[in-house]
Amino acid sequence: MNLIGIEHTFLFRYSEKSKVKCIGITIETRPDYCLKRHLSDMLRYGCTRLEIGVQSVYEDIARDTNRGHTVKAVCENFQLAKDAGFKVVAHMMPDLPNVDFERDIEQFVVSLFGPIIC
Repeated sequence: MNLIGIEHTFLFRYSEKSKVKCIGITIETRPDYCLKRHLSDMLRYGCTRLEIGVQSVYEDIARDTNRGHTVKAVCENFQLAKDAGFKVVAHMMPDLPNVDFERDIEQFVVSLFGPIIC
């Protein structure tokens, strides 16, 4: 693999000998970019944690904000990422269009304790 003209093996060797150690790399991505082929690439990059942009646990809000994925797909992608060994973080977005305060609170409860975490 060649990253910006530098072989990745050189970068890994350089990192291993560095005085300052990188203990983890986080990549922020969309659920539709958390398929097996994407996860394999991210592992090769040295990624240890994924922040997945869920934004909302409601299908109607995902549709109305043109997220391009379903809540079911998010749950499946979370499981794929966990199975691949990643630490997974959900990026939620309060105050989206047509979502009141009570529904925002409800979605945070669901995201912490509900099936979205898988």
